[in-house]
Amino acid sequence: MTKLSQVPLKGYTIVKELGEGGFGTTYLVTSAGSKNDFYALKHFNFPNQEPKKYATAQRLFQREVAILKTLNGHSQIPDFIDYWEEKQEYYLVQEFVPGELLWEELEHGQKSETYVVELLTEILQILRVVHSKKIIHRDINPNNIIRRSCDRKLVLIDFGAGAIQKVVTTTTSTQVQTPPTRIYTPGYAPIEQTQGKPQFNSDIYALGITAIQMLTGIEPQDLQVDNNGEVIWCHLAQVSDRLIDILCKMTRYDYRHRYQCVDEVLEELNGTSVSNSPTQVLIRTNNSHPFQAEVGQNQINIILFFLLGCLSVIAILSAAGVLPGNINLQPENQPSRLQSQGSMPMNGGKVL
Repeated sequence: MTKLSQVPLKGYTIVKELGEGGFGTTYLVTSAGSKNDFYALKHFNFPNQEPKKYATAQRLFQREVAILKTLNGHSQIPDFIDYWEEKQEYYLVQEFVPGELLWEELEHGQKSETYVVELLTEILQILRVVHSKKIIHRDINPNNIIRRSCDRKLVLIDFGAGAIQKVVTTTTSTQVQTPPTRIYTPGYAPIEQTQGKPQFNSDIYALGITAIQMLTGIEPQDLQVDNNGEVIWCHLAQVSDRLIDILCKMTRYDYRHRYQCVDEVLEELNGTSVSNSPTQVLIRTNNSHPFQAEVGQNQINIILFFLLGCLSVIAILSAAGVLPGNINLQPENQPSRLQSQGSMPMNGGKVL
């Protein structure tokens, strides 16, 4: 690989190396115009001796650039800054997101139901925007979600650069083949995606598997499946039946039996319909569970319907004159007080 010091950096200065792999190296850099802002510069090195792999990696690189440009401006997706090519090596500059990968959080132990519901809600809200632009992420897993240090929000990363790594290395467990190009991480990708036919709800499957991993602490490859291809996991975590149902539907083997869009999952999580706003959040009172909140609301609705029914019956009986002590309010049977006092009736005999 060409040393980074030997190529033009377009005004960027290397602060330190962030990581290295078979595909190249990622650096923390600053810009000459803004020394206080940090960026992540990804330096990709494609193998010249394998033209087919180079062509695929080049195409994936252009794909990520196009996607990042389309998604620029979303607060939970790294902003695209710049890119260029030099001697069959590519350079991509993005917003640097300091924080901790979900994979690193999992090293501290299995996560609670509250943690997972918040994880699902936040990533689904990001995916709503991504899918609305006709983009499928195709590689959601704990290594592609960062919890940002400054505000603890989750950030979804790697819309294709990871796939480049998987093309140019043979040691990784992630597979990319062409044609068609297949981008996925085994265990997180559903069957239709491994066959090169990803659907929008393939991302829902991958997120569901990620949530199951956070609950159980077990990698997807180590989970058993039944004769229908459904993942067996419920006995490995202490969670409510409601969340079990949601995660099982997110991870159905047949994509036609899964949730068809992220809003359907959000509605189930929230127990109510979801607006089209990408900033919709799960609202809960402290220490309350979404299912408990829904049950409480249902009880209130039942009581209100019962009271309305009682009032309706009383009104009907009253009009029929069958209630004890009923007062007939018909004008001809009960003269008004004003008439009895010698006053003239107003508005056709009715008292206002």
